[in-house]
Amino acid sequence: MKNHPQTQTTIRSRIALATRDIHDALHKDPVLGKLLEPSVTLDQYQHALGHFLMFYSVVEHQRRLMGIWSEYSLSDDCAALRCDLRAPRLSQESKLRLETPSALLGGLYVACGAAFGRSQFRANVEKALPGARHSFVQRRPDKSLWASLVSDMEKTGAAPAEYDQLFDGANRSFEFMAGLKLEELVIAGQHAP
Repeated sequence: MKNHPQTQTTIRSRIALATRDIHDALHKDPVLGKLLEPSVTLDQYQHALGHFLMFYSVVEHQRRLMGIWSEYSLSDDCAALRCDLRAPRLSQESKLRLETPSALLGGLYVACGAAFGRSQFRANVEKALPGARHSFVQRRPDKSLWASLVSDMEKTGAAPAEYDQLFDGANRSFEFMAGLKLEELVIAGQHAP
């Protein structure tokens, strides 16, 4: 079992603690970390948005295939990302597989949690790139939706096997984001520089 809760600690806090290192590493990621730098360029911003779109699209595609968790649809985030990207056609063979409902919920936890993370780079991006589109960056987290997702995590993760899948889905989602490389991301048919 992966970090199964043995105390009154919440499922969400256990998963957050278990994935903290890889989550924190994303703040220093060579692509995503640029969003926190005052010198972020339009190309760097576009590549970071491409990373988000790749991740959100994969999770949303798998959510639709399973036909579950519709309340946590990422369609609006994907639409905002496509609006902000100068050339929104992305292609990359996805290595992320969230094959069970619990694993998918773990992926949705990472995606929906990123809405809170945007607040860390929103002001910086808006100031550094005032002429860029900011639809995705300006989307605010829905706190009631987040509370519902956390509640579903608590219910789902109460069973040890489901907890393992939930954790695995969250961990693989963070690993997927950390593993995206500029040279693998193709934007509008041209490799990223």
